[in-house]
Amino acid sequence: MHVRCDWPWSYSEGLLRASERSYLVVIVEHDIVPTPGQVHDLVTCPHDFCATDYELSNGQRWAAVADHGCLGLSKITHRAWDRVTATPKVPNVDWRDLAGTLGQRLGYPHVHPGPADHRHVRL
Repeated sequence: MHVRCDWPWSYSEGLLRASERSYLVVIVEHDIVPTPGQVHDLVTCPHDFCATDYELSNGQRWAAVADHGCLGLSKITHRAWDRVTATPKVPNVDWRDLAGTLGQRLGYPHVHPGPADHRHVRL
C-alpha cells in the first residue's frame, strides 16, 4: 500500500491504516532505496520491531546517535502493535515527531546493520 503524505499527519494516518489491515508492515520512506536483501532480512527477522541502519545528513548513522526507533526502512508486526496500550496505537502527530513518539510506544527496534541507501543525504 502506498501512502501519499500530502500534509503533516498523513504519515501517522497511513501507518495506522496499514497496521489495522496487515499482520506485518514494512516501511520504506520515499528517500530510502533498500536492496532486495535488506527487505528480505526485515521480513524474515523474528523480531517484532526492527529497522535497517542508514546514514543521516550529518554523516552519522542513526543507530549510533538516535535515542528512539527509526522508521526509514523498518518492519512492525501485529505482535508489536498488540503490546501498545495507548490509543490510538499510532500517535496522530506531525511526520517529524512520528518516529520518536512511536518509539515511546514500541520501544527501540532490533537494528539491522545496513546501511540502507538514503538518498536524502545526496543533495
